[in-house]
Amino acid sequence: MVCTLVCFANSFMSRFMSTEPIFWSRTAVVLFAIILLLPACAHQPSLYSWGSYEYLVYATYAKPGDADPGRQVATLSQEIAAIESSDRQVPPGVYAHLGYQYFLLGNVTAGLEAFAAEKALYPESKHFIEGMEKRFASQHVPIQ
Repeated sequence: MVCTLVCFANSFMSRFMSTEPIFWSRTAVVLFAIILLLPACAHQPSLYSWGSYEYLVYATYAKPGDADPGRQVATLSQEIAAIESSDRQVPPGVYAHLGYQYFLLGNVTAGLEAFAAEKALYPESKHFIEGMEKRFASQHVPIQ
């Protein structure tokens, strides 16, 4: 009987001792992973400064009566100047929306300049912008 208890205790201790290093190695791996991944949770500054652009686009399509093109041009122009002075990049679509608002006001030249700025910053928008340029420039009238 004593031999059985000693054998059991020996077996238990050897099993406990063999799992302890595994426990610590797993814990070390988990802690190491947490330490490596923790910086990923830190707040990353936004690549773009969107300002009121999202609201202006929303107002243009959802609340057309609240979306005065003159006010939108003034707001977007101010925000673009502020973004450029802070050495950040103007978000995609801002110049296109500005150009669209210029066309709604009947200012074709300013609209084409804004579209050119959008194409220069975001070449992937070239085909879309060129389609808008053709449509608006040929009509010389605001389209809503």
